[in-house]
Amino acid sequence: MTLSQVKARKCARFLAALEQCGNVSEAARRSGLARQRAYEFRRSDPEFAAAWAEALDDAIDRLAMEARRRAVDGEPRPVVYRGQVVGLSRHYSDRLLMFLLGAHRPELYRANYRAAAEAKPEAESLPLALPPQKPMRLRATGASCRELPCTDSLSPLPLPACFSPVPPGLITSAAARPSTRAISSGR
Repeated sequence: MTLSQVKARKCARFLAALEQCGNVSEAARRSGLARQRAYEFRRSDPEFAAAWAEALDDAIDRLAMEARRRAVDGEPRPVVYRGQVVGLSRHYSDRLLMFLLGAHRPELYRANYRAAAEAKPEAESLPLALPPQKPMRLRATGASCRELPCTDSLSPLPLPACFSPVPPGLITSAAARPSTRAISSGR
């Protein structure tokens, strides 16, 4: 067997594995072709590069079909009662369904679709310098964020009393709180 025949065989096995798994490292391992060598072949051989792209497209199509199956047809899961499997239920993936809808109908199901469509090309939209920022005002206190104390530690700053998650009227002393001890049954 000549060197070109060995290369052709390994490349064919690599492309078949790449189509199945969609991962270059795994395809190289399955086919016996070194990953770096596969990249070298892709750079030097346009036909191999095109076949590589097609194999990856096929792998991605397979992933999309599996995502659709899980989202629409559902996936069987066992129902366990008292340690015994008593039946099966179908689990549908709403998250996968939303991703698929966003991919196929972005104008309807993708929140940032209009913003992305109306955005300028990246080079035009980046400012050369950031505009000066005004200090933020905390509405409840009237103080700016620059007037708040800074710390060098990574612990969060304590919130001012006006931002307390518990309303002031609900804070009571320990003596006024009801007892949390369990009431024992009669002796």
